[in-house]
Amino acid sequence: MKIPFINLKKNFINNKKIFFKAISKVGKSGDFILGKELFLFEKKVSKILKVKYCLGVGNGTDALFLA
Repeated sequence: MKIPFINLKKNFINNKKIFFKAISKVGKSGDFILGKELFLFEKKVSKILKVKYCLGVGNGTDALFLA
């Protein structure tokens, strides 16, 4: 039996408005790197993980390199 890892199509359809709102917000601000949204993301993840520091990176390879 094949169990799908994640249903990206369903996830996109269910959250399309949220995704487009976030993309639009970043696009309008021009803060693609080290912007306000990244700071807020890192802050939220830090709270969820209950850690003092969190660092958002561009991709999985960057994360592995830093680890």
